[in-house]
Amino acid sequence: MDDLMNKQREIAEQINKNYNNYKKSPKERLTNAYIETRCENLQVLWEKFMDSHFKLICLTKSTDKSTLKYFQEDLYSTVEDTYCQYKSKLKEEMEARTKITKESGRPTSESSPMPEVKLPRIQLPVFSVHAFVLSSLTSFLPSSKTSIINWPDIENLPLADPKYGLPGKIDMILGVDVHSMIISDGLLKHPSQSGPIAQNTKLGWILSGKVSNRGNSNTRVVSLHLQVKEDQLLKQFWEIEREPDMIGKKLTKEEIRCEEIFEQTTVRNNEGRYKVRLPFKKSDPECKYGKSRDIAKKRYQMLERKLQKNLELKEEYSRVIEDYVMQNHMEVIKSESEVDNPYAVYLPHHAFVREEKETTKVRVVFDASCKGVNNISVNDTLLVGPRLQQDLRHILMRWIAHSFCVVADLQQMYRQVLVDERDADFQRILWCPEPGKPIQHFRILRLTFGTACAPYLAVKSFQQLAKDERERYPLAAKITLQDYYVDDLLTGGDTEDEVVEIYNQMTKLMKCGGFQLQKWCTNSRKLSDHIVQENQGQYQSFVFKDNNIVKVLGISWVKASDNFEYTYNCPETEDQIITKRKVLSDIARLYDPMGWIAPVIVVAKMFIQKLWKSGLNWDDILLPDLQKEWRKFKSELIKITDIVIPRWMGISRRHIFELHVFADASQKAYSAIVYLKGKLGNHVQVTLVTAKTKVAPVEKEISIPRMELCAALLATKLIHEVVQVMKIPKDKLFAWLDSTVVLAWLSGEPSRWTTFVSNRVSEILTILDREQWNHVSTDQNPADCASRGLSVTDLIQHNLWWTGPDFLRKDNHVNASMNFTTNEEERHIKTLAAVVVLKEEFIWIRFSNLSKLLRVLSYCKKFLMLRVPKKQRVINRIVTAEEMQNIMQICVKKTQELHFSQELQQLKSQGYVVKRSPLHTLNPFLDRNGLLRVGGRINKSHEDFDKRHPFIIPSDSHITKLIVLDAHHRTLHGGPQLMLNYLRAKFWIIRAR
Repeated sequence: MDDLMNKQREIAEQINKNYNNYKKSPKERLTNAYIETRCENLQVLWEKFMDSHFKLICLTKSTDKSTLKYFQEDLYSTVEDTYCQYKSKLKEEMEARTKITKESGRPTSESSPMPEVKLPRIQLPVFSVHAFVLSSLTSFLPSSKTSIINWPDIENLPLADPKYGLPGKIDMILGVDVHSMIISDGLLKHPSQSGPIAQNTKLGWILSGKVSNRGNSNTRVVSLHLQVKEDQLLKQFWEIEREPDMIGKKLTKEEIRCEEIFEQTTVRNNEGRYKVRLPFKKSDPECKYGKSRDIAKKRYQMLERKLQKNLELKEEYSRVIEDYVMQNHMEVIKSESEVDNPYAVYLPHHAFVREEKETTKVRVVFDASCKGVNNISVNDTLLVGPRLQQDLRHILMRWIAHSFCVVADLQQMYRQVLVDERDADFQRILWCPEPGKPIQHFRILRLTFGTACAPYLAVKSFQQLAKDERERYPLAAKITLQDYYVDDLLTGGDTEDEVVEIYNQMTKLMKCGGFQLQKWCTNSRKLSDHIVQENQGQYQSFVFKDNNIVKVLGISWVKASDNFEYTYNCPETEDQIITKRKVLSDIARLYDPMGWIAPVIVVAKMFIQKLWKSGLNWDDILLPDLQKEWRKFKSELIKITDIVIPRWMGISRRHIFELHVFADASQKAYSAIVYLKGKLGNHVQVTLVTAKTKVAPVEKEISIPRMELCAALLATKLIHEVVQVMKIPKDKLFAWLDSTVVLAWLSGEPSRWTTFVSNRVSEILTILDREQWNHVSTDQNPADCASRGLSVTDLIQHNLWWTGPDFLRKDNHVNASMNFTTNEEERHIKTLAAVVVLKEEFIWIRFSNLSKLLRVLSYCKKFLMLRVPKKQRVINRIVTAEEMQNIMQICVKKTQELHFSQELQQLKSQGYVVKRSPLHTLNPFLDRNGLLRVGGRINKSHEDFDKRHPFIIPSDSHITKLIVLDAHHRTLHGGPQLMLNYLRAKFWIIRAR
């Protein structure tokens, strides 16, 4: 505080000093540059003063302002007066010195300088708050236009929001901690009992309560701070819509390490339960030094206040905690020494309410992502582990292939896996079982909701159970490894006896590991009766689920009719504000993992693309044309509930299978769709399995043939995915296109086409042979409607989409061999003559020091001498100067052979070099060792031979660089002339200067 006030006084003195100096400045000194510099300096000082002034206001309590000299003297007003006077003087002088250029034939007028005017200061209330700065706070509020309430008492009051009935942008959300600071005297109540109230505040009068007679909306407003970006709103939608991978994902080093920890540390107790260690990244996790108890205590006190306001939630929450203790999944810590353990980690906890659940509506979630004072949480130190289960789509593909299906889920999956005692102190919580009593410390002994590794450890545990018990329960072991999605089991069989056996084996296998399956559901009457009989006396809705409509991995399954139905609950009123955020949120609700309504989904994708092209921000209102288009699409989505899809594909293991994939593209999107054809005798069944669509890229427009090729690649990936799940032989795969250009590309060698085409053709032909691709007319291609899009009404009646083209129900549906040719995208082969410059690849390119290079090569030569018979061998372990000189000549000779090969050849053949050679003026010759040296009449000199005839070496060789660097050091960093004289005693470097 004192530093800031001292800084303010220094700035004030500087501004005042500069102003006085300016007034004393002689006229000849007042140039434009001088005045501009003064203006810039003044502005910098004023901005610094303002910044510090506002910091002082925020840091100083209102009660202390009367005692501080800074505020008593009102230094701000004094400096502001000086600033305004000084700046006005500078502007006047600048205006006076500026000449107005007069254009020929046009009258001009001069303007008088505008003085700096000091307006009266407005005193506004100041509040100090801590705020989260977000790119967007919330959508427009109210969400739709509200009628203005008829209340004469407030007509003449200054409302904080006079247009409270119109939707508007929210700039700041204030919490209740600020509410007490802005409240002023004055409260008005509406005459009607259900009417609003008006409260006077320092911001104006604010209204709260019901101001409209319209019915209640289904909208609920929740304030929540999350550290996520808006772009993640559609993450799940795009995850489902992504292309299938043809290559399996490799494990990362962290995932491999997590697997090793599980295999090396996991044990089973006497009951068969698995006890696991938490897979920490380091042996000494940093989260233990975060002093998390105080943070957890504050969070618990907040939880207590919340539970006191909702007694029903408090009762459910307490019941869950008591269940942990009763089942010995959590224990109280009674020892004082253990309670005071400074390295124990405490996890805050909160309620997660799931109204749609029939068993556990309230789940206690432990916040292992809560960071300690060292900014590190438990989850930051844990390995997450690899993904262990198959994709949701693959599980659904197998499930719809069974005529009799079974659904169940594991009861309290996480809580059936024990955590090693050495890691239990990383899972402590605070809880007070009875009001008014001291808070107790607990440690959780099982896996917990909220830890990053819990999903991996739980799934890995029951998968390990399947491997350990596969000899006793082979059918159940196979199902456990492939038909679980997290804790949900989706499986089935072709007969009722088979599903009964599945039930028997699965319940026994899970019991071996301490797991229990619950909420069984099936379309088999025999299995239903068997489950009821096996569980007589137990709570039936807990063991057996007899609802007609069952949610299966997000899809509604009607058990009675064995059909799938789509639900879409997203109502919209005529006056509702339509923003980009609202549209994307509504589209994200379209859940279609198998792509059965892909022609409708692709229309939504195209609309998203339009929104991105429009450049709208998240909370911007859509343009009228876009709003009209969206409302039309939304009105069709209501009919999606009329779509009914049989769950069973109508095919058993006795059928002869074929897979047919169709691909097509338009200017806006491309698509692929897979059908399963089953033949049993004379009966042929064709069923839609899955489909995918992709919109065209935004940045660059792609030609239709290229889009068709992308569709063919998508079809290849899609059929490959289905083959991996259904195990269909390759000779039973058929692909269909209506593009003759793409079929021609597939017929030719990939290297014949341009890079874009070549890469995709190569990828396609690694999965499907050319002979498996066939031509289909556009009117018989079901992928055509998915590439262009359909309304829900049209899709319901589109038989081509649901059952495929009629020719699939015939025996000979494959086209006769057709030859297609095209010159489009053909690579043009050009013959070029090129001069190849060889790169220097000798061993010396690895060295940066000449002496070291010569010594190393000398030792290498000595090593080679060991091959000489001992009688002829004379080896001196010490490298002599003569040996290094010989190695130097070898290096020079190799360099000359690389750079002067033509000159060497000319000297050997004709004794001289041609005139056009850069060496011609040096009169070069070859010495007795075949080395290229400088000739001329200097041979009459009395100097030694090397100085008279130095070696010729190029300037751009690595060996030359080493020689020059060595000369630089030996001449003690001498100048250019000194180094040149030193070098020419032995070497002549071309273009040395």
